[in-house]
Amino acid sequence: MNDSTVVVGAAVLWLASMSAMLLGAGCGTSDSADAATAGDGGQPAGDSGTAEDTGASADAGDTDGGAAHACIKGGSAVAATAVTVKNFEFDPPCITVARGTKVTWTNTGMASHTVTSDPGGVATFDSGALGAAGTFELTFDTAGWVDYHCIPHGAGGMRGTVIVE
Repeated sequence: MNDSTVVVGAAVLWLASMSAMLLGAGCGTSDSADAATAGDGGQPAGDSGTAEDTGASADAGDTDGGAAHACIKGGSAVAATAVTVKNFEFDPPCITVARGTKVTWTNTGMASHTVTSDPGGVATFDSGALGAAGTFELTFDTAGWVDYHCIPHGAGGMRGTVIVE
């Protein structure tokens, strides 16, 4: 076995693990015909997207104001309107906002990331790929919660929660 064989073998293993991660996490696919796609509900910075625009059902996301929903990564929610995307995590990972609040995610790293909602929350969104210094903004008008992830890195723990009160 030579060095080329090892490199090709490692690349094949990486590709297989990435495919399994994306398929296993349900990323990039939707079982719902009315799920929003990039641009349907999540808006690039400067646009006035709202969580109500996204087609999420009125009873999705535990509309009691999020009181019964725990942060997906554990810990406590903090009041914030800005989330930094850095070092393959969202910081802070769990935030609480009032209805009508615009939340901004900013990628401060070099790697590309997404901000993509999990099913079942009060909003459906996908930022698309955010490169270095990329931003994504979304206004949350419905009380409840939404968990979200980065499509390529969610299985590695890059996840977050927004609780809307």
